[in-house]
Amino acid sequence: VKGDMPPISVEASFNDDSFKEFMSLSMDMHKNLAMFRIFELDDSYLLLAKCHHMIFDAISGNVFKHDLQLLLDGATLDVDDSFLRTSAFQRQIKGTDKFKEATEFFDSMFSDIDEAKDLVGDNQAEGFSLSTSDLKFDHDAFKSFLAEAGIGENLLFIDVFAYALSRFIDGDKVLFSLIDNGRDRFNDYDSIGLYANVV
Repeated sequence: VKGDMPPISVEASFNDDSFKEFMSLSMDMHKNLAMFRIFELDDSYLLLAKCHHMIFDAISGNVFKHDLQLLLDGATLDVDDSFLRTSAFQRQIKGTDKFKEATEFFDSMFSDIDEAKDLVGDNQAEGFSLSTSDLKFDHDAFKSFLAEAGIGENLLFIDVFAYALSRFIDGDKVLFSLIDNGRDRFNDYDSIGLYANVV
């Protein structure tokens, strides 16, 4: 994206109104896709950053904080060219047979979307019913289970959601969108940008 340097302003005090005013500012997407404001507090500084999703995803937040701390500690950052290598890789594989096979595979998965059933109606004659359960959650046991199974939290909750949804439609076939973080090549976890893909 070609544009101007992001606007950075400094203010002497911080309150709810100054926060709301900054967050309500609109971006001129022809000039920049980020803006920053620094507030001088009594014994510290507060940095507010607002970045457009086109250049910044959820993982970018942690990368930004990490890199900013390195700079504040006097370190230097290497030039990040992983997005260039990712782009070059995508161009390289686009015309291959493997890419065509993958495209056909996903096309076939979505070709029968019209077979999805409606949600099963409530079986209560008087309308819907609601029950609650107080479940105890052992975080250590949960982490231990994940490690033993060799899966991450995200995969487990996706599976639980898919199973629960299949019970609602009374079938074993469900379709829902899934966001993939897209950071699977060239150490993209250390990069700031929008890598997310929706499958």
